[in-house]
Amino acid sequence: MTLHQSGDNVVFTRSTSEASGSFVCMGNLPFGTQLAGRTILPRMIVPDAVRQEILRELAAIAQEAVDLYKKTTAGWSFQPQFASKLGLQSQPAGSQSASVSNDVRITVGVVENGEQVADKGYTTAEIYTFVDQGVAPHVIEARTKPMMMFLPEYRARTTPHVLSSGESERGGDLVGARSVYQGIEARHFSDDIADIMQEEINKRIPDAIQRGLNKAIVQ
Repeated sequence: MTLHQSGDNVVFTRSTSEASGSFVCMGNLPFGTQLAGRTILPRMIVPDAVRQEILRELAAIAQEAVDLYKKTTAGWSFQPQFASKLGLQSQPAGSQSASVSNDVRITVGVVENGEQVADKGYTTAEIYTFVDQGVAPHVIEARTKPMMMFLPEYRARTTPHVLSSGESERGGDLVGARSVYQGIEARHFSDDIADIMQEEINKRIPDAIQRGLNKAIVQ
């Protein structure tokens, strides 16, 4: 700040260009006036507090998604395992993801390389993927016996786009066949759960960000 006398007044000029910017303030004060000031700093934001609130909410949404997956296998004679991951990462086969942005993502799905199901010839993960994503109709031939014996009337435990599992039913007279032409209708569990996750993220993450900002602002 520079000052010079002009009659009975002091003219003061303050320039901040030496530090930053080019703000200039000019005015008149009575000569002899004492000038006092204080530094005013902007409120600072601690980004980690916002990040932690977002991750906490994402973890809760991920657990809810895992619980939805488990509902689809209630009553099964074997239990596939499900898991979730947070953050930017490749998406495992048979899983779905929902995201806040490109670098903040939930990935949830059946655990790959699940346990072998002895009487099925597949792992738990493979069987769940068959049910979830479907299998095109194809010829199935008897392997260990001359004929396959089965009851022709069958109602599955699961239904497409219904995130639950009920009781299966079989009926009719026992029949045998050397081969059958059969497929599995996709249940689309992963697609539906991904949609639910995304809806929850869109609804709940703004509040999580606000909570983080409330904690993060340093006076």
